Amino acid sequence: MENKFLAFSGGIDSTALALIEKDATPIFTDTGWEFPEVYQHIKKFEEKTGRKVIRLKSHEGTLPEYILKHKFLPGHSARYCTKIFKILPLN
Repeated sequence: MENKFLAFSGGIDSTALALIEKDATPIFTDTGWEFPEVYQHIKKFEEKTGRKVIRLKSHEGTLPEYILKHKFLPGHSARYCTKIFKILPLN
C-alpha cells in the first residue's frame, strides 16, 4: 500500500478532506505568518482525531524574515512566496 499525503492549510476544505481521507497524512507548510487560530485549529485537529499533522518550513526561515531580508513584498504577480514557502518545503 502506498503512502497518501494531503495538503492541510487548516481551512474548511482541507480539514473536511482530511476527515474524509483518514488514511492520508496531512501536511502543513508553515510560512510563519499564519493567524494564531490556524495553529490552534491544527492542534485541535490532532487532539480530536489522534492524527499527527506533519509541519514543514522553508529553509529560508519565515515569510516575514524573508520579506525583511530581501525588501520585497509578495503579491499575485510575484509568486515567489508560494514557491519558497509552500511548494519547495514539500520536496
